[in-house]
Amino acid sequence: MLKDHYYEDSVWCEIKCEGKPIVGVVYRTPSSNRENNDLLLDLFTVCDTYSDKAQILVCGDFNYGAIDWENNCVDSEGQHLVDARKFLDMYNNLYFHQHVDECTHNRGLENPSRLDLILTKNDLEVENLRYLAPLGNSHHSVLSFELIIEGTVVEVVDESLRYSHHKGDYVKADGIFNETDWDSLLSNNEPSQMYQDFSSRCSLVIDECVPKFTQMDEF
Repeated sequence: MLKDHYYEDSVWCEIKCEGKPIVGVVYRTPSSNRENNDLLLDLFTVCDTYSDKAQILVCGDFNYGAIDWENNCVDSEGQHLVDARKFLDMYNNLYFHQHVDECTHNRGLENPSRLDLILTKNDLEVENLRYLAPLGNSHHSVLSFELIIEGTVVEVVDESLRYSHHKGDYVKADGIFNETDWDSLLSNNEPSQMYQDFSSRCSLVIDECVPKFTQMDEF
């Protein structure tokens, strides 16, 4: 989906349902440079274009405390003002809606700030937003909310085979490895070829000694 558009510290996925909502989680460090900030703006644009009017949810810690969300402007006394203004311009140009309406970052004597954001294209898509206590030593509130998804969620069944390692016959595997003529197998080869031969031998033994299962076998 967005694999060709790189941005540090972000994860994206597409929910398997009729509307195919796109969900992104972003962390922008306070020390993020101008190039990285611009990559984030580009990623939002690509996501908006790719979605083709599907639902979009982007949340995370953006560290843009200078943005005054109530007045849709940038605080002139904040840090990283140019990048904050560019982010706010992108937000307005793509018609996003920002749901967090309270400060989420509280540390010592610092002024509380709103660094954590929840962005969607429709103000009705997020409900029951709650501000919970921080986890561990974090200074950020935990945000709990519900995303209203359009359409029916499609159940995805993983039919790929996986190894059931706890059922493996390792006595048999040990015997096969002991009987292997390693000197002959790994002689007179380049290191890369020796590695391939070794890996192939291990794979054959695992296939012979460790059973496989699918997700459906668990039920």
